[in-house]
Amino acid sequence: MEKKREHRAMCVFDKLRQENNYFKDFSDSNEIERIAGEVRHQFELMDYPTPIAHILDKVGFKIYKENLSANISGVIGVSDSLIEARGCKRIMLINAYENRGHQRFTMAHELGHYIFDYDGKSDFADEYSLDKERLTSETEIRVNRFAAALLMPKDIFTDKYRFFSLLGYKKEMIVNELSDIFDVSETAILRRIGELGLEDGIK
Repeated sequence: MEKKREHRAMCVFDKLRQENNYFKDFSDSNEIERIAGEVRHQFELMDYPTPIAHILDKVGFKIYKENLSANISGVIGVSDSLIEARGCKRIMLINAYENRGHQRFTMAHELGHYIFDYDGKSDFADEYSLDKERLTSETEIRVNRFAAALLMPKDIFTDKYRFFSLLGYKKEMIVNELSDIFDVSETAILRRIGELGLEDGIK
């Protein structure tokens, strides 16, 4: 039964890849938001915070929190050779030193790589490095936007932001409230506010 659920979940991503030409030349922010919305719809995610670990479990990932180096937030691996070493062909290593909010973002970030950059057949590995050169690459920008849209859905996030704004909350208070609501770091909240153009008129 568990294997059947995992297979159905995998088919969701295979279908997304096929319908979007395996995401070749795929960088438009609105399209990335759309894909995040599709994932939320397929996994029936109507509430928040987004249960990212639950999604990964459904797809067959084992998540390990490990003492990674300071500039590495996470690692994803997909290979039959991992079965002997880790007991599972799909694994995700998350930096145990980082805060819960950033760990959740890392999971969503690596899920983005799995959806956009994995061909569904061969072995795959990726490292979420905080190196500036990597963070500014088109691939990293794409999966960061996906992670943000998955964890902080545009419409819900915008509504919550405007609600606190109407109450007269200062920006710092809004960021704090949204961080608690979506269970992500304040850094991720600030970035999301910026990319959705919500800052005007807030002090």
